Amino acid sequence: MAPLAGPRSKKHKNGTEFVSFIGEYKSRGSEKVRTMFHSASGRALDAIRADLKEGPPIRVFGVSDEMPADGERKAKQIFRIIGKSEPREQAGEEMQQAA
Repeated sequence: MAPLAGPRSKKHKNGTEFVSFIGEYKSRGSEKVRTMFHSASGRALDAIRADLKEGPPIRVFGVSDEMPADGERKAKQIFRIIGKSEPREQAGEEMQQAA
């Protein structure tokens, strides 16, 4: 996933900060590059915040969802980022250090 348009930072009604942006992505097993609306908040936002400014694509995991329509916008697909994908070796080392 790589941000195309500059990420916009906002706050939910409950005060939680979130970032939304249009980003490119490739699905597993496909070479076709597509674009989709992405959103991240909480720990997911903390994990990718430094990588959102500019640089190479980052690997993330999350869920595809549909943002419901309201008076200002139409319904659209959204990818809610849950976290940043880490290589297995690095993730294993972090878990051992946390224990």
